[in-house]
Amino acid sequence: MKTILVISVRNHTLMSQDLWNYYLSLIPEDQHSKITKFYHWKDRQASLIGKLLLKKVTENYFDEGIFSKLKYTKYQKPYLDKEFSFNISHSGEYVVFAYTLSKQPLGIDIEKIDPKIKIEDFHSVLTAVEKNKIHKSQIPICTFYDLWTIKEAVSKADGRGLHIPLTEIKINEDHIITNTDKWFYKNILITENYKCHISTSIKDFKVNLTQMTIDDLYEKLIITTNQN
Repeated sequence: MKTILVISVRNHTLMSQDLWNYYLSLIPEDQHSKITKFYHWKDRQASLIGKLLLKKVTENYFDEGIFSKLKYTKYQKPYLDKEFSFNISHSGEYVVFAYTLSKQPLGIDIEKIDPKIKIEDFHSVLTAVEKNKIHKSQIPICTFYDLWTIKEAVSKADGRGLHIPLTEIKINEDHIITNTDKWFYKNILITENYKCHISTSIKDFKVNLTQMTIDDLYEKLIITTNQN
């Protein structure tokens, strides 16, 4: 069974300016604009954390400087010419980074549950089956966020992201269909009031989750290498 490793970082405190400058200096300059373009500090910091995780993990498995060899598909999904697949997502106070030592595509999505959200505003991206499932749910908002994070994870694994109509993603009990492609998914419990799902083309996989804070980022990052 294939293992997908997921690192969750709680992004709840603002870094000091010195720490920010230090961490940013570790990232190639051509990536800085992708980090600093965000207006809110949590989003900027989450973007930096995601890139720090990618840099540290890839340098653990491959050569130093591998991060500077990132390439992008026509849909702007980053990748490396290695037996390595990854994806990053952030929402609220959490950043999640998923990876595996294979080229099998994967996607991850985390969303903070907003109790004020109007589900009807999203009916255009939900199928009739999905709308009915939400309607019958005892906790409709949780069901909506389950479906939403699954769809987002699949769209990111597919590689087209926002270019794939979300109504084309058909969610079944144990798999997902997009056109002729078949995907599989698992729920990841990060913390209450958040929903997170991971999706991949691998049917049988397990998730190994490591959780940490910003303070742990470089001191206690655990890399599990015993993948099957």
